[in-house]
Amino acid sequence: MSDMMFREPNQVKWQGVRPGHNGKQVYWNTSTFAIGELVIVPASATLRRFITYYDMMLNPTGICIAQLRVYTDGDVLVWTFGHIRNIVNGTSGDKTGTFNPPFELPIGWYIVTSLSTGVSLETAILGWEE
Repeated sequence: MSDMMFREPNQVKWQGVRPGHNGKQVYWNTSTFAIGELVIVPASATLRRFITYYDMMLNPTGICIAQLRVYTDGDVLVWTFGHIRNIVNGTSGDKTGTFNPPFELPIGWYIVTSLSTGVSLETAILGWEE
C-alpha cells in the first residue's frame, strides 16, 4: 500500500486521507474573547509539526476580523491564513481548510489566532508532530 493511501487507525477524527507518517497525532484548540493574538500552536524546540486541517468559528457581537498567523522563531510574520472578515453586526462566520500536502511548521515556528475586537472565536487545528 502506498503512503498516500495510509489511513489513521482512528480515521473518524480526521478529514480525508492523510499521507503516512511516523509521528504522533495532535489536536490544538482554543476559545477566546481576547483582542490581539493568542498562541494556539506553541513553538517546539525539537519536533517538526505538520498541519493538515483547521476550523475557525466566529460568533461576533460586532464588526471584526479573525485570522490565523504563522510566525518564525524570530517572531517574524510569515503567513496569514484562515481569514474571516465580518462586516455585518451580529452574524457568525465559519472557515475551514485542508492542507494537501500538509503544511510543515518548522522547529521553533508557532501559530496564533488574531482578533480585532472582543468577540467569541473558537479555533481547532489538526496535524501530527515527529
